[in-house]
Amino acid sequence: MRELLERFQLRNIENSVIGDLKLDPRIFKAFREAPYDMLPGFQAPPGREGKPSNGRGKDHPRYGRFIYAVARALEPEAIVEVGTYAGGTSIGWCRALIDN
Repeated sequence: MRELLERFQLRNIENSVIGDLKLDPRIFKAFREAPYDMLPGFQAPPGREGKPSNGRGKDHPRYGRFIYAVARALEPEAIVEVGTYAGGTSIGWCRALIDN
């Protein structure tokens, strides 16, 4: 059910954005095909268990998923990320580079 709702919502967004802000359709396709969570087995570091972010930082799994979709669609050979908190987007970048 969640997947169906997500696909419906993405379809509406994809068709409603026009102009310079419209993303490449390959990004939407890659996002729909990407795993929901880039690191589903993540274990909080010692001392972070039970904290609100559970050691993941403020990144929701969808951030890594979106980053993954961008990298899969654009297929860069290298990526430089400057500044990171808990590495959620870094996981997305790295997994996309491997999958590409």
